[in-house]
Amino acid sequence: MSIKSAQIDEVSVEGNTATVTVEFISDQIKVVRDSEENMVDGDPVTIECLTDLWTFNRDVSSTNPNWILTRTETPADS
Repeated sequence: MSIKSAQIDEVSVEGNTATVTVEFISDQIKVVRDSEENMVDGDPVTIECLTDLWTFNRDVSSTNPNWILTRTETPADS
């Protein structure tokens, strides 16, 4: 539905590797459907507020500007 906020949660540099963890808070509708579009799990009308942590890495000595997503988790997973 929408991203309510995205903020940097943690930053570290070890050698040439920079690591940044971003906390995303979003409103989502979660539904799983089978191949015939029948609802298997979830609720198509309930909006849930969810928090996710995404961790990105980048070699700071590289000319490649892209960051690589290396981990996703919810705070309850930690």
